[in-house]
Amino acid sequence: MPHDWTVCRDGVPVGRVYYSKQDAGVGSWFWEVWNSPGASGQAWTEEAAINAVKENVSRDEAEPA
Repeated sequence: MPHDWTVCRDGVPVGRVYYSKQDAGVGSWFWEVWNSPGASGQAWTEEAAINAVKENVSRDEAEPA
């Protein structure tokens, strides 16, 4: 699907970023992280969605096991 990417870190899939038109002329970037616990959200730009995935993956790794 166009505008739909799997985000990898060190070759391991960690999340997804994709664009979805909700209404005519209006679109949004969505993101999701597949770690535990997972996270997801919406952003106005592709760059903001990618940064949200990075932030949430890093947050998970920073928490003690």
